[in-house]
Amino acid sequence: MQKQLARELKTDKAATSCAIVECASVQTPTGWLDQPDRKLDLAERVEKLASPGRIDRATANEIERWIEALRPAVITPITRRFLHNDVHDMNLMCRRRGSLLAIIDWGDAGWGDPALELAQVPLAAVPFVLAGYESEAPELPGAQPEVRIIWDKLDYALHALPDDRRLIDDLVCFVRTAEDRWQRAIG
Repeated sequence: MQKQLARELKTDKAATSCAIVECASVQTPTGWLDQPDRKLDLAERVEKLASPGRIDRATANEIERWIEALRPAVITPITRRFLHNDVHDMNLMCRRRGSLLAIIDWGDAGWGDPALELAQVPLAAVPFVLAGYESEAPELPGAQPEVRIIWDKLDYALHALPDDRRLIDDLVCFVRTAEDRWQRAIG
């Protein structure tokens, strides 16, 4: 059922993003739309965790290697698209049989990198949602979306450290066992 919901989510989001891309240069007169962006200070945050020993040096070194490999694609400008910017299970309404009914709570919506849309999507569902985006609107995610997605997942995992290693451990496992495109993203 999670795969089906992921496919429906991508279809709905791809259609929405493609339908309103022409409006990207129009500013809202009220300024209500957010400006979704990503944090670029991951290396500094890793150092702040490693220097007092809040994470072990081996983990810090691996994360720093990832950051170095990911950074060039992350800082490359990308076409901004309209984003919900808060896609997670509490903002998805489903029918009784599990199909997608609606995406709710558009309070964080704005223009940003389409890869940011997957920042809160469960890691196991990300390949399905990304594949859906790419099948519905191949140009939508831009070049190397997996690189930017891993960066955003890494950002989220760093926020949980040192208290909760599960997110970083899950991300490492995902990248090591996922399709080649995800493994190539970190070199």
